[in-house]
Amino acid sequence: MFLATVAATSELTGKACSPIGVHWGLDSNGTAGGMVQALKAEGAQSWFLLMPDYAIGKAVAAGVAPKVEASGGKIVQTVFFPPNSQDYSQYVLQAQSSGADVIGVGAIGADLVALIKQAVEFHILPSSKQRLAAFLMNLSDVHAVGLQTLQGIWLVQDFYWDTNEQTRAFAKDFIALHKKMPNFTQAANYSGVTAYLNAVKAAGSDDPKAVVAKMKSMPLDHFGNPTVLREDGRAIFDVGLYQVKSPDESKYPWDYLKLVRTIPGKEIFTPLSQSACPFVKKG
Repeated sequence: MFLATVAATSELTGKACSPIGVHWGLDSNGTAGGMVQALKAEGAQSWFLLMPDYAIGKAVAAGVAPKVEASGGKIVQTVFFPPNSQDYSQYVLQAQSSGADVIGVGAIGADLVALIKQAVEFHILPSSKQRLAAFLMNLSDVHAVGLQTLQGIWLVQDFYWDTNEQTRAFAKDFIALHKKMPNFTQAANYSGVTAYLNAVKAAGSDDPKAVVAKMKSMPLDHFGNPTVLREDGRAIFDVGLYQVKSPDESKYPWDYLKLVRTIPGKEIFTPLSQSACPFVKKG
């Protein structure tokens, strides 16, 4: 059995799907779809995309464009920048001058941090009318860089530690072991493996075909978030649109994100009717 928890490519449930494959965590289409749907509800129509010039940046851009068009919006421009750049000012200024409602950033790690710091220098954050949306930002990024710099950024998460009793209980155990709060990648590892083990128990077997079939037929859970496994192996669950808090809004340690709205999972992932998975029945 192949269980993908933090892989980003949506191809794992598309043309590269497998009868014994499960994609548990968010994929590029789910992240893109969630962000576009949620910000449309916030009044955003036009997008300027700043993406790293490698596989994940291209995958996110390819996922965002059809979602924006389907929502009645438009992509003003997409710019792919070389990774590990020292100066992002030309790209940030280009995005700012475009007048787009949203500047969508697909960078990760050091690229993301450097780009955002320059967005602050040019006053895109925190008070600009333009929204800055980070498709691949994690809670650990917020902790490392700080609210003073990141306040106001929009992001989509399928897990935030301070959501409900289940997330807070997991966070309490996690921080006791690791001295930091879990982010969505660590949470996906935990809940995905837990779902697998529950299916093994229910099936009375660890045979991959039997376990995946059982996962597709039984109710699943992602920290109190009801989850179903589709025919193509895609786990479907709701996600949240969050905004990074300002320092004044944060009231206790790791109090970094505020939930703006919940986005139904059925609205953000590639529908089965459009699936490229060869064993999905479309009739």
